[in-house]
Amino acid sequence: MKKIFVSFLSLLLAGQVWAQEFTVGNFIFTIIEDADNEVLVGKAPDYNPVGALEIPSTVEIDSTTYTVTGIDVRAFYYCDSLTSVTIPSTVTNIGIGAFGDCKRLVSISIPNSVKKIGGGAFYECDSLASITIPESVTEIGEQAFARCYSLTSIVIPDSVTKIEAGTFSSCEKLTSVTLPKSLTEIPDRLFSECFQLTSVSIPDSAKSIGEQAFYLCKSLKTINIPNSVKSIGYLAFYKCAELTSINIPNSVDTIGNSAFIECDKLSSITIPNSVKTLGYSAFQGCSSLASITIPNSVTSIGNDAFRYCSDLTSVTLPDSITTISAGLFSGCGLTAIVIPNSVTSIESSAFANCNGLTSISIPGSVTSVGSSAFINCKGLTSVTIPNSVNSIGDNAFWGCTSLTSISIPESVTIIDFNAFCGCSNLTIYCEVSSKPSGWHNNWNLDNCPVVWMGATAVTESAASAISIYAAGNTIFVENATDAISVYDAMGRLVCRNATQGASAEIRVSKTGLYIVKVGNEAKRIVVE
Repeated sequence: MKKIFVSFLSLLLAGQVWAQEFTVGNFIFTIIEDADNEVLVGKAPDYNPVGALEIPSTVEIDSTTYTVTGIDVRAFYYCDSLTSVTIPSTVTNIGIGAFGDCKRLVSISIPNSVKKIGGGAFYECDSLASITIPESVTEIGEQAFARCYSLTSIVIPDSVTKIEAGTFSSCEKLTSVTLPKSLTEIPDRLFSECFQLTSVSIPDSAKSIGEQAFYLCKSLKTINIPNSVKSIGYLAFYKCAELTSINIPNSVDTIGNSAFIECDKLSSITIPNSVKTLGYSAFQGCSSLASITIPNSVTSIGNDAFRYCSDLTSVTLPDSITTISAGLFSGCGLTAIVIPNSVTSIESSAFANCNGLTSISIPGSVTSVGSSAFINCKGLTSVTIPNSVNSIGDNAFWGCTSLTSISIPESVTIIDFNAFCGCSNLTIYCEVSSKPSGWHNNWNLDNCPVVWMGATAVTESAASAISIYAAGNTIFVENATDAISVYDAMGRLVCRNATQGASAEIRVSKTGLYIVKVGNEAKRIVVE
């Protein structure tokens, strides 16, 4: 290996002052403190290597020989005419940014002596197509090979126990990687924007998948997550457009925010019983996801978790959640859903634009229906609001054009602005005799027909000849001259346009309170 010899006298003649750093020929050497005659090497200020570079293994001053054991920080940064480098077997450390921005570097030989490759060591080496990391290396620093646009393959030995964030980010031509068996975490942004990466083998030792680890890996088709992984980080698989299915092991307890956002070919996913948290927007925009079962272990589902899952028609919700979070199923293809009795709140836009949803039964545990909760659910024909609900938010049922009736229980003390705007076919049955003070003045801005059914309110006039009564499971209406409609206590239509005339008989299947409407008159009847 190449050596450099220089006498102390020649240093003086060259105008150099003996210190911790000295220049010899084309190189600067920095003495490593507390080491046995060891130095770091870098290029001299006026030296711009062209073509091949051979780094010396030693430098001798008078009778003292110094061994080159490290490549200094930014030692050969932006040497844009450098095409190949030979590193001596004395080197154990390649410093931060050592060969960063060497855009024409196509070949480098890393000897089996190197233990650590520093952060950004080969950052933006555009022409570097392949590299072999020797088995001596135990640590690779942050963004060490980031933006190596021509890098197609890399061998990482099992000796490596630590890889820092963004090491291979934006390696656009990298197609496959096998990670070392001893790696304990997949760091943040490890393969971010590796557009041609098709497969990755994650070792059984990995406990976490970091934030943006596979961000915009557009060609990634398969990935095996081992049983050791406990968490999947923020934006971990963002826009992995070719990913069709993924098996999440029962070791995972957290699926992070936006973890699988816009994986638009993801059609199948199993969430195991170990998962406790689904982060916000976790599966947002997974437009091919058709069904999903959320286990009872899940206690928290973040906002927009399934937003714009347009093919999602079926969801099983766990009994453990207390909130249908904001935007949770907005824009989904849901046709039906059962809200568990554990839920106390339906937040804003929870079911917005779910056009396929035809009916919804809100359980007696719910106390509030948020703003725009069911906005633009054009197929919704039936809604049950229990007497546990005390507030309905603005625009809650805006644009529900198929909704013909809804019953507002006496418990509702707040209805915000425009709650029923655009419900062109709706009649609202209110179990109070007049508008409560907590209802917004424009709660019914479109003037949908309202029937006030307070305990003392009877809408039929004293002079009316209509007689309405119940016997057994039959409701009798006599002397009706207008169309007859019957609704249950929750406002659901039971019968419409019953026979008019001397007598109409409407059989009902259950006991309870019913609302009988004849023209513009209505009366509450109890079937016992």
